[in-house]
Amino acid sequence: MISWEMIAGGAEFFHLDKELFAPLKRFYDVTDKDFLARCCEVTVDYPKDFPFQEAEKMFTEAELRRFLLLCIVAGHRKLASHYLDNGFPGEMLEDIRWDLRVWLDTLFRDYGEYGLSRRIFGWERECLAGEIKQFGRLQANDRHLFFPELSVWRLPGGKLKVKKAFESTNPLAPDLTWGDRVINIHVPAKGSLDRKACIKSLRKMDEFFCEFHPDYDYKAVVCYSWLLDEQFKQLLKPQSNIVGFQQLGHVLPLEETEQTAEVRWRIWGEKFADTPAEKLPVTNSMERSVAGFFARGGRFHEGLLIIFRDELPQLFAELD
Repeated sequence: MISWEMIAGGAEFFHLDKELFAPLKRFYDVTDKDFLARCCEVTVDYPKDFPFQEAEKMFTEAELRRFLLLCIVAGHRKLASHYLDNGFPGEMLEDIRWDLRVWLDTLFRDYGEYGLSRRIFGWERECLAGEIKQFGRLQANDRHLFFPELSVWRLPGGKLKVKKAFESTNPLAPDLTWGDRVINIHVPAKGSLDRKACIKSLRKMDEFFCEFHPDYDYKAVVCYSWLLDEQFKQLLKPQSNIVGFQQLGHVLPLEETEQTAEVRWRIWGEKFADTPAEKLPVTNSMERSVAGFFARGGRFHEGLLIIFRDELPQLFAELD
């Protein structure tokens, strides 16, 4: 049986807001404990399929969000054991313990209560399993294969040549291609995207992989994100942290992946998903620029950041 004491201990482990989490006790009291125990077991057994269809028959959408949160919080011992058993640095565990709180604060803004959407539940399962790790400001997949069907060559002057992978007319020996080992980074929605903080994270990542995965001969650090749409260079000031983040490496547009809805959600949340652009609330220059961009019919797309492994030392030198 999954006791409330175990769940409450998990809430403390993840630094959750006690006042916001406490009302879930009433939901826990009326929840089928056998089903909860089964789902908690599946949750930590990543990537085993979670019984969403069965859960949907038992809960409303709001109840399901609360139920998914209980399942994640109850799995805190799995996360702690993963780091302890592998001898990973304690500061890394402390970093990733805050990830759930960051998402809950975001979702509280959207729904007015503590709970996890399906999308974030899947992400938090990866965190519990150790598939997502945090190194200061940035996060990274434990291991990741470059998945765009592209081949990339570096040219003199820092430019890139990009072609579809495995074409018979492609030049030999691309610097990066589909299926290569990479470190895939993520940007948590907490804290400033300060350049030096990001470089410190990259150095921690490189040191971690060298120590714990010495056989992981990765080709590059990559990031797929709405933050990497190069239109931000026209919308934001040159000293913007988003622009600075893009300048850590090479940025390629992934125009087939639209991120307009993602950008709107990240900045304003679900509450303003359908609000006309001219009525979006603006409290800073970024929001003003993006709202104006939307009002002009602008759309955002995903971008790809590539930092080749042999380019990292030059970034690390900025910290000396």
